[in-house]
Amino acid sequence: GNSFSLQTGNIPSSTRTSTRASTNAGVVSPLNSHIVDNEFFSDGGYQEQPGRGRSDSNTSSDNRKDTGTPQRPQSTKKNSRRHRSGGILLNRRRKNWTNRSLKYYTTVAREQKRRNRGQLPPSFPRSTPAELRRQISLAEQHYFARSLIKSGKLDHAESLYRRIIHEIQTDEDGCDHARLAVSTLLLALLKQRMNDVKGTRSVFLSFFRTTVMEYPNDKECACSAKVLQAYALFEMKRGHGRKSLEIVERAVELDEDLRPVLAWKQFREVMKSAARDPAAAGGTSS
Repeated sequence: GNSFSLQTGNIPSSTRTSTRASTNAGVVSPLNSHIVDNEFFSDGGYQEQPGRGRSDSNTSSDNRKDTGTPQRPQSTKKNSRRHRSGGILLNRRRKNWTNRSLKYYTTVAREQKRRNRGQLPPSFPRSTPAELRRQISLAEQHYFARSLIKSGKLDHAESLYRRIIHEIQTDEDGCDHARLAVSTLLLALLKQRMNDVKGTRSVFLSFFRTTVMEYPNDKECACSAKVLQAYALFEMKRGHGRKSLEIVERAVELDEDLRPVLAWKQFREVMKSAARDPAAAGGTSS
């Protein structure tokens, strides 16, 4: 019932049971909204079923217009209106979900900051229809993962984040480091919430190798810098001062706005220790 088959991209079986089960706070999940479409609506609109509905027995045939075609029973007309109003409501909920998803993803991806710095074109993500569809898909998936976390389904959220990261890394157009940074940071924060120290470090290391070590000439990326800052603080809390300092210095190279972090007390102490004894300043770990 709670299985979440992400390897094949299937929707959780629990979301197929009813329209109510596919909602989050009254909003239809975008991951299964197409199921609602297939079950309740069709391109041909409402199709009257044989024997469905019954005309009013008090209504005589003399009161009907002589059009040569049978009149639709009154109960069927009501059902048709109910289906149309239901479709309008579902469409409104989908639009609201998409708008909230995009607003959330735009914030965590720091798109406005990157746009101000010229790291994104002014038209992004509406540069092309394909780019817009990709942006909406990522936004809805991340927003759905957020709803899973709020409902306590941490393992399901982790699986969804990992699937997103895999898709970004294997994209035929190349790995988008900014998008990878967003998903990586959210996954790392989730692993910390799950008190999985080893798993958190593994997430950070994977990102560090993919972006910093394989692309050392990348000059500026606010999203990647934020991941490295979080990685540095994670290592600092575990007593790895020298390693933490090296990571945060790389973060400052990617985003000068993070330079004030170097003035924090813990980093100042590591720098002083390094100046006195370069070989013993905080130690390192793998």
